[in-house]
Amino acid sequence: MQNIFEYIQQNKASLPENLEEKMELFPTPNRKLEAWKYFPVKDIKFSAPATNNTVDDKVQALIDKHKVTSAKTLVFLNGSFLADQSDKLSSFQEVKEDDCEFSEDDFESSIDLATLYLGKSGFSLELTSNESIQVLQIATEATSFYKNRVVVAEGVEASLYETQVLINEASLSCYTECNLAKASNLKYFSKSVASENSQVFNNANVNIVAQAKFESLVLDTDPARIRRRASVNLLEETAEADLKGFYLVNKKAVVNHKLDINHMVPNCISKQLYKGILDDASRVSFDGIVDVAEGAVGTDSEQLNKSMLFSNTAELDTRPQLEIYNDDVTCAHGATLGGFNTDEVFYLQSRCIPEDQAVAMLAFGFAEDIFTEIEDEEIHAKFSEQFVDRFKDYKVELNEF
Repeated sequence: MQNIFEYIQQNKASLPENLEEKMELFPTPNRKLEAWKYFPVKDIKFSAPATNNTVDDKVQALIDKHKVTSAKTLVFLNGSFLADQSDKLSSFQEVKEDDCEFSEDDFESSIDLATLYLGKSGFSLELTSNESIQVLQIATEATSFYKNRVVVAEGVEASLYETQVLINEASLSCYTECNLAKASNLKYFSKSVASENSQVFNNANVNIVAQAKFESLVLDTDPARIRRRASVNLLEETAEADLKGFYLVNKKAVVNHKLDINHMVPNCISKQLYKGILDDASRVSFDGIVDVAEGAVGTDSEQLNKSMLFSNTAELDTRPQLEIYNDDVTCAHGATLGGFNTDEVFYLQSRCIPEDQAVAMLAFGFAEDIFTEIEDEEIHAKFSEQFVDRFKDYKVELNEF
């Protein structure tokens, strides 16, 4: 993706007249940009937008495997909405290709611009009652773009469960705008199931007002290239955001979490807890910024990144950051890095538990601290089972620590 402007021109006939000006505002990702410094931008390659939305036996098996029964499900395949595979929802409208009425204020790069102008589909959810919704996005080839909207009405408590499944050398890019009204609550869960040669880009812009709360939990466990960016704006007093994530990566996986938490007004709360395990030659970057504006007195913010390295070739770049422009705040940030405590493993072995099982139990306990936030039993099981299944490929040498 050396020139995203040419890429857009080649793949869409109708373009805004001022697109060249827009391209200057949203640069192509490169290593000189601090936000993309630890992501392999030279490997970002978008092919022409996907066109195949045929549900063959292989795709049907993926749909059946990843659907949950506790939620209404919306199914997308290679950038297209599959109405016959989806549940009917009064709160849902499909976002069409010509719908470009999205705010560009929070775009991060030209990838978001491409998603806006090349996206053929997406979901628009106007949540006016308490409900649980699953969005299942499957990519089997080429590049899929989605532009999404979520609006949670006043006093509504809802859950949104996003599952992104990629096979072969597929790419997927999502831009999502989310607005929470007064006293509403949105629980957002997202997990990727991605092949080694696939790539995923997620950019979410979340706006929260008085007495509203946004809760997020994401899971990435596969050796793909995954970048998640969340920009969270606390716009009115008593707004609250709680973001959690877990990564379990091996081989040559690259996972990049970029968080921008903006405390714009007094007396708001934000918490971020991201944990993970790295093996082989995998690389993870955690880049979190909490920005506390000059007038945002009474801010309460916590930010923590905890990781374990299972090999000498894995790499972690962690940068929890605070930018505070007043004194009347309670803010903390930090990062830890280590491995398993051999005494804990020995204790379990003394109870007749084999070493490999002891390590697996400790690893799951490390992750379950994140998963315990999932109240829905079926979704909790999906997250836990994926972790346990992937961890079987990990070989821990305790003498490395």
